[in-house]
Amino acid sequence: MTSKLPIEIWNSILKQIPQSKISTCINVCSLFRGLALPILFSSIRIYLIGNDSGLSMLNTAETSWMEETATKLMVNISAALQALNNLETFRWIGCAPLFDHIVANHLPSNLRSLIKFSSVPWDSIQELSSLTCLHLPVTFYFPDDEEVHDGLNEDQDLAEFCPIPNIGALYDSAIFLNLTDLRIPAIHVRDLPIRLSNALLNLEIFFTLHHDDELIGLDLVLHHVVILESLSLVGYLQPQLIVLLASDNGGSILPSLQSFRLSSHLGMWEEALEMSTIPYLIHFLEGRNQLRRLYIRLPEIQTNDLQSLLSVIKNLYSVEVLGIYTGELQDDSLAYLLHCLPVNLVALHIAMDWSGYNLLPLIDTLEKLTKLTFLHLYGTRVRLPILLEDMANACQNLTTVGLNRSLWTIDREGDAILTTKWPRWRIKFNTEEEFDSHDHAWLFKYY
Repeated sequence: MTSKLPIEIWNSILKQIPQSKISTCINVCSLFRGLALPILFSSIRIYLIGNDSGLSMLNTAETSWMEETATKLMVNISAALQALNNLETFRWIGCAPLFDHIVANHLPSNLRSLIKFSSVPWDSIQELSSLTCLHLPVTFYFPDDEEVHDGLNEDQDLAEFCPIPNIGALYDSAIFLNLTDLRIPAIHVRDLPIRLSNALLNLEIFFTLHHDDELIGLDLVLHHVVILESLSLVGYLQPQLIVLLASDNGGSILPSLQSFRLSSHLGMWEEALEMSTIPYLIHFLEGRNQLRRLYIRLPEIQTNDLQSLLSVIKNLYSVEVLGIYTGELQDDSLAYLLHCLPVNLVALHIAMDWSGYNLLPLIDTLEKLTKLTFLHLYGTRVRLPILLEDMANACQNLTTVGLNRSLWTIDREGDAILTTKWPRWRIKFNTEEEFDSHDHAWLFKYY
């Protein structure tokens, strides 16, 4: 059968398969193997093993074994890169050893995405003119290892070893010529040139300093990212940030926005976002009927504010991917939440402070979400008393389900439901390629 279609057609067909499933094509036939391998190795991820994080990652107390393992990795990485002609995405996670020029000099010139939780050897990457995606290091790992510690995990090694220089002077280099996707610490937003802002489709801004200085220049950028489709604001957010978003005049701010993430986390000495900012957030969201993906996390949100927010979300009829943090939820609030869920959801995340109330209405509502393929429920104090089988039976199209820090793949054979738990590090450092859908990856990202 494969010989009856041109190889270009089969290549296009295989590219429609989620990358998490593409490896199964290798054993079908020699034609599929030849087509699948370049796709499979178009993206690689390297775990850098060192310091206390390395001992935890390898589940060992033997420092010498950890260092030996890391050294072997470094020796082989540079040589391996030269053989990966189809490499499009390169990720580097960790600071021991650092991502340096020895490896960076071997990155292919046609690399499309560079995503780093490590140092930045600017001199070695400035000529990567084909980059469309650049994610600069931030000081957070995701998620925190503790089962019910619902917050960012700030890594001091990243803060110490991976400082970002003043990159304002580097924006004229080739690496920024074709960027449409950028992750950047908020303190550097002020240096973004208008030319780059005008070209961005995706922008992720991380707030790490607990300081108003991170807001400088942000209002100007928000008015110039006119074709921006996806915006993520994550970290230790200042209340004034919400006010900036709401300073919209006739839809002049973010007119093309389709995905919006607002994820506020509390620092050790930081107070929550003032709840007086909720009306500003509601003003920003109202009428944005082009939004497909929405994630809102406000840890100290009160019941009345939550219900006001849910009323707005209910009227955003295009939302198909939703993440919501409910705070301390009571029976009546749960009922209203379930009433406001968009019926066309394909991916849903709910984090709640469960205090013993009946969750059966949640299962009943899930049965009505016939398009749902991804479901992640998080109990911020205790894991929710829900069985995987109950969720899988309620949602017949579910392919991935999560409870707190765990994820399972759902397969079905007749009436039987088969669950496969994801390994710990696959969850902790998850990538888009491991999910069945970009929507699934977007919703679980940074959680």
